[in-house]
Amino acid sequence: MIDGAAFRRHRLIARTELRRGWRKMSERRTQLAVLGFVGLMMAFPILLFVGLLHGLGADLRTGGDVAEFVATERVRSLVAMGWLGAASFVAIRTINYRGDPDAPAGLFTTVPIFDAVVGILLAEAAVVGTWIGIPLALFAGAFAVGAHAVAPVLALPVVVAAVLAWAVPLGFLVGIVLRHALLTVEPIARNKTAITIVAAIAYFGLLMSDALGAVMAAAFPLMAAVPVGWFADLLLVDVPTLGVAPLRILAAAALTVGVVPALVVVSARVAEAHWLADGVIEGDDESSADADAGASTSDRVADLLPSGVGRPTRSVVRTVVLRARRAPIQLAYVAYPLFGAFPLAQEIYVSGAIPAHVPWLVAGFVVWAAGSAFTLNVLGDQGATMPVALSAPRGGRHVVVGHAAAGALCALVPGAVLAALVGVLGPLGIVEAAGLAVVTALGVLGATLLATGIGVAFPRFGTVQVMNNREATAPSKSAFAVYSLLVLPFSLLAWLLISAGGSGWVAGAVGVSGVAVRAGAGVALLGWLGVAAWSFRYALDRVGNFTLD
Repeated sequence: MIDGAAFRRHRLIARTELRRGWRKMSERRTQLAVLGFVGLMMAFPILLFVGLLHGLGADLRTGGDVAEFVATERVRSLVAMGWLGAASFVAIRTINYRGDPDAPAGLFTTVPIFDAVVGILLAEAAVVGTWIGIPLALFAGAFAVGAHAVAPVLALPVVVAAVLAWAVPLGFLVGIVLRHALLTVEPIARNKTAITIVAAIAYFGLLMSDALGAVMAAAFPLMAAVPVGWFADLLLVDVPTLGVAPLRILAAAALTVGVVPALVVVSARVAEAHWLADGVIEGDDESSADADAGASTSDRVADLLPSGVGRPTRSVVRTVVLRARRAPIQLAYVAYPLFGAFPLAQEIYVSGAIPAHVPWLVAGFVVWAAGSAFTLNVLGDQGATMPVALSAPRGGRHVVVGHAAAGALCALVPGAVLAALVGVLGPLGIVEAAGLAVVTALGVLGATLLATGIGVAFPRFGTVQVMNNREATAPSKSAFAVYSLLVLPFSLLAWLLISAGGSGWVAGAVGVSGVAVRAGAGVALLGWLGVAAWSFRYALDRVGNFTLD
């Protein structure tokens, strides 16, 4: 039984969690800017739906042609789908970071775990309600004005509260179970990085192939039978031409009273088992077998260096590769541009052909990733060992050369092969694909050298959140911006230098010969490589004279 004191504890915990979340969010200016931009981008679709719903309400009131999806059953399915979406959102947040509370020692020694879980659930409900509250209020208000009804507006808070009461405990329960498996079930915990990658690829594959949309379209009519969807009838009580079922509303309320407390209790029990359990893997520690595998990988990469390379540089290469092997989360930022490639991948899937511009974009991404992976934050990547590394005889030189060598060795052959393969599968011939592979290899070498000087000029020594609430030492925003701007012309130069169609198109537009265009692109590429060499030289000089405050 929850008494007044317990409810005050729940409310206090929820307020504390919300304050902590807002404080973390306010410290991430870039993330706030991105969210603000997304909000502006969503303004037009929201206003468009507001206009459509107002028109639908007016059609219902005047007896005009009404689309089939505004039938009562469709509205029930829509509410049930909203419940499923909210539960999925909470489950993802729980898996990523909400599954472990902040300051658990202090929390669990001052309040029962059940009270902590209830407080966290209230905070999650407030977060989800904040995200969906304004759009839903606008939608309901527009529909109510058009239909001359009050129920959509008056009943909306009740329906949202009921949906969240079902969704938040269920999502938290599913998320905490999956998080527990990822951390405590040995086969899963040992391979959680690979499992996460496979799951992400499968998810985006479903989106790209529209298989997920097909499944949801098939399940949509069936969702009307889910009890949580019956609360939709409250929104339609006084809407013209749409009938409601009072018994469904009463049944949904009765089920809510019985099911939601059970979900909360089960969530608390599972959360207690998870929070008090010992994980198989603590942080990024590895078993001896994993450590041996990582060491052998780094040794194989270092063995690719010429025989004249000294042991200190080889040691840096081994350390860089081993660090990436043991903690791949540190390189998660390299994959961020791939999220923007989703529409392109969907286009390729639908058309069954690779567009003409894709090989050049792939080459540009390979070159960009080669430099940003290991050499865009040479100083910051040293961490606590930086004083020792830089104070050793010629230590700074070994650090810079080792990072550049690691980036080139890891990306040179795979990047060139990938660019050539995409070119052959796409519109390029064998000769053009081979030329693209050669230019991509030159670009990889140039990018690794270019990034060293930029990273030394704009270092970052602190950690940032990169993914799943995990922190790593990533390059600074200034280094990213300058480096990306300098790498951006590479795809264009490669296109003009290799593609007969590209040089011919520019030649026709400018009024010069195609040979002159290719010669100009070649000179520009050599100039770009010269800038990369100068950047590398700057990094060597800067690191050699670097002083610690």
